[in-house]
Amino acid sequence: DGKVRNADIGLLYDPARPGEVDLCERWKTELKVCAPSLRVRRNYPYAGKDDGLTAWFRRRLSPGAYVGIELEINQKHVIRPGGHWAELRKIIIETLSTALAGHCAGISK
Repeated sequence: DGKVRNADIGLLYDPARPGEVDLCERWKTELKVCAPSLRVRRNYPYAGKDDGLTAWFRRRLSPGAYVGIELEINQKHVIRPGGHWAELRKIIIETLSTALAGHCAGISK
């Protein structure tokens, strides 16, 4: 839409679903540890509960059965020359993995 975004990464979720809130808090924390220069925002640039595939699943599955997160990445990271995009992808995958491990550990208690 041509708007300049005020974030590097957006984690979109439904604030009414505790599992989504918890996972995004954990993921944001992990991203801050691994890549402190990134500006990570929750429910930005869009509200995470808006229409889309995640909303469709939320209407059909309980919060205990489904945790739907959307990831927004500022396109400046994709078009930047060099190995930046590959490194950012690696960070995103590793931090999500760590956040999920903590999330799953929290559920099993």
